[in-house]
Amino acid sequence: FFLSELNRRYGSSKKLSPQALELLLSYEFPGNIRELEKIITRAYILSPADEIKAEAIRLRLEEEEEEEEGEVAMRLFREITEKGKSFWEVVYRPFMKRDLKRSEVKEVIRLGLQQAGGSYKKLLSQFNLPEKDYRKFMKFLSFHRLAKGESRP
Repeated sequence: FFLSELNRRYGSSKKLSPQALELLLSYEFPGNIRELEKIITRAYILSPADEIKAEAIRLRLEEEEEEEEGEVAMRLFREITEKGKSFWEVVYRPFMKRDLKRSEVKEVIRLGLQQAGGSYKKLLSQFNLPEKDYRKFMKFLSFHRLAKGESRP
């Protein structure tokens, strides 16, 4: 159910590998159904391929209650910079669907700014965004207080 909902939400068709499904079926889930939903959602977002491998599920099952924002941000940053995916696809959409935390997005921005020498303009090409999206990008950052030095009270 959760995988079907995520596929519908993101217009994708990801599937669980047989090994990933077996791993989920053998896990006792000491929490509640939200624990399963969280595991599926995080593995879905952080799996670049159309098939979610057992390793992605295993990582979710073995991790502490909260994964380090830096680890999530680094994975997302690599999806953008090394695999050529756009910021809108990898970060914006999951954030707007509340599948990513604000702190994780902020860390992706920080990593980008670090490589771009602090220039938001340079982030566009780094994040695979057309120049015409600069205002939209900056408006998104400003509205959600994701720009450098901005924080929520």
